[in-house]
This record gives sequence, C-alpha cells and structure tokens, in this order.
Amino acid sequence: MKRLKELREFQRSGITKILNEATKTLQEEFPDTEVLLALFNLLEVEQRDLHDVNVTVMDALIDFDAVHEEIEAELISVKEYNERIAKTLRRLRARLKGSDTCGSRKV
Repeated sequence: MKRLKELREFQRSGITKILNEATKTLQEEFPDTEVLLALFNLLEVEQRDLHDVNVTVMDALIDFDAVHEEIEAELISVKEYNERIAKTLRRLRARLKGSDTCGSRKV
C-alpha cells in the first residue's frame, strides 16, 4: 500500500507542475496556442494515468479492510485533486477555443 501511495504522490507531483505551468500560461495576455494545446494533451494523459493508480489504491484499501474513515479520506482527496485537474482542463479548452478563429482546431 505504501508503495502505491508513493507512486501516486510522484504522479501528483508531476501533474502539479503541469497545473502550475498551465495557470502561468493562461495568465499571459497572448499565450502560445501550441503551448496551451501541449499542456492540455499532457494533462489529459496524466489524468488518465492518475485515475488508474487511484483505482488501484482504492482496491488495495478495500482488499486490506481499511477503516471507513480512511476510505472516506481517500475519496475526498481524490475528488479534490480531480476537480483541480478538470478546472484547469476546462480553462485550457476555453482558451484554445477562443484563440481558434477559423474553428478548425478540435479540442
């Protein structure tokens, strides 16, 4: 269990760096759309990978008969982090759509 949580913390650390970079880029008046798109795509991939690890951690908690409070705390933590990712993805998507004057970019 400890190794799974360490793996997740490592993944979250990398995602946090992407989230911070996305926030910084979104604050620019005229951000590079290629950078926005790269951050969007990278964050989507990392989100899927993190989901897989979260499922594995939750399964392990259940398999090892974790107490209700531990499972609940785990669910809250996962939900809060997922919301942070989703919010940034929405902001990136909106900015990319706003910068696509031809309507040809699919995000």
